Amino acid sequence: MGKTEDVTDFVIKLDDGCMCKPQMTEILNMFYGYHFRWANIRSLVFVGTGFASFGNDPTYNPQMDPEAQMAYFQFIALFPNIRSIAYAEDGINTVCPGLAVRFTKLYPLYYWLFHYYRTQLTAVQGLHPLPPKALSSVAYETTDLTLNSWYLGHFIDSPSFDASVLRKMTIYDIIDGINWGWFRSRNGSEVVFSSLEKLSLRCAEQPHLETKVDPTGGFVLRFPKLLSLTVGGSIPVFGDIYRLFHQSPIEILKMGEDLNDLRYIDARIVSRIKAFFLVGRPYSDMPAFIQREAITRFYNMLNMVQHVSLFANPFPLTGVDQMFRLKCLNIDLGADEFPYLHRAIQQLPRLGVLDIVFKRHWSAGKYPYTLLPDENMPAIEDAVPSTYRYGTNVIDVSDLPPISTSLYYVSIAHSGPEMFHRACILIRSLPNLTRVAVHESNALGILEFNRIRGRGVKTEVYG
Repeated sequence: MGKTEDVTDFVIKLDDGCMCKPQMTEILNMFYGYHFRWANIRSLVFVGTGFASFGNDPTYNPQMDPEAQMAYFQFIALFPNIRSIAYAEDGINTVCPGLAVRFTKLYPLYYWLFHYYRTQLTAVQGLHPLPPKALSSVAYETTDLTLNSWYLGHFIDSPSFDASVLRKMTIYDIIDGINWGWFRSRNGSEVVFSSLEKLSLRCAEQPHLETKVDPTGGFVLRFPKLLSLTVGGSIPVFGDIYRLFHQSPIEILKMGEDLNDLRYIDARIVSRIKAFFLVGRPYSDMPAFIQREAITRFYNMLNMVQHVSLFANPFPLTGVDQMFRLKCLNIDLGADEFPYLHRAIQQLPRLGVLDIVFKRHWSAGKYPYTLLPDENMPAIEDAVPSTYRYGTNVIDVSDLPPISTSLYYVSIAHSGPEMFHRACILIRSLPNLTRVAVHESNALGILEFNRIRGRGVKTEVYG
């Protein structure tokens, strides 16, 4: 075994059907046998439904379980400096809203360890299966916090967190507001998150409330160091929650909202950001028609942005000439939207990376949003002359008029002959392209195409 000081994370996984106590004892005995104190281990994660095996036995009494108690004392002796304790049912997502309604009791060791380490924890997850009373038993000085708003809101006891020391916070399953009273402040009704740099607020999916909730909850809120903000599904609950952050120095903004609702938001929130992620989240499976102005007014305010990701957004983009600093664009396109791509690239003089993924299909194979007819809609470019087609004798690898001299990397997730053809056209139109990533179905054709062109464009392949 390597140096113990190199080990900082400890994950214990017990799948359904495992005998929790014997396996836990064997694991700890293995660590104990090395006669080391694993002082640099900071993070402890329990994974798997095996930890619930004994908790669901109505005859089980943890106080009469000498093995559980022995495991507890071994743990605190071996790992004295734990700063984070978490439980993940599947080992993938520890903040899955689905866990909130499954009040599964765990092996008591989890609760005992949380209670023992609680005064030194810097990362806390306020969600099931941790009992809310465990959170309310101490005033936390945590720097990394994850809270399930719905779960904690069902209990009288309230946690208490020092707003001034938090650096990263996630609150999810928000239904009818955020309880800012969970956060201690030295200034009465003013809550100042003076160290918070990253904040994520995710609302539960629901229809619009007739009366929107005041996002401040009656508090004066300040986020003077906030750099990264993620908000999802907030407009039906709050209207414009983004107004809380107009004075914050946000550089990264991630929005997951119904694009039809963007009219409620003051677009100035995006005027100073450097990275913008906009994911359309319609509240219906039926395709929705939206006015172009609903989204282009956001594009027109992106004066400082360098990285943009747009998913489930209608295309073509207009007004992108405001994004003259843009260096990286991630976008999903339908096959019928590709003809507009060249025009958009031409408007982005500093674009270096272009990543094109599939546009998600919804009901009846249609896209979630469709732009209403607009007289200012740009015309589709004329068809580009045919290019090299793999497996035929038609070879045209000549250069086309350049559409960008800065673009050096292009990735196209689409497959099929049509996308092969469009990839070849892009390659012929980008004189400084050095790498192209394509679907495996088109990989051989692109490799041969680039070989014939002799330009040294590296081809990457993914399935």
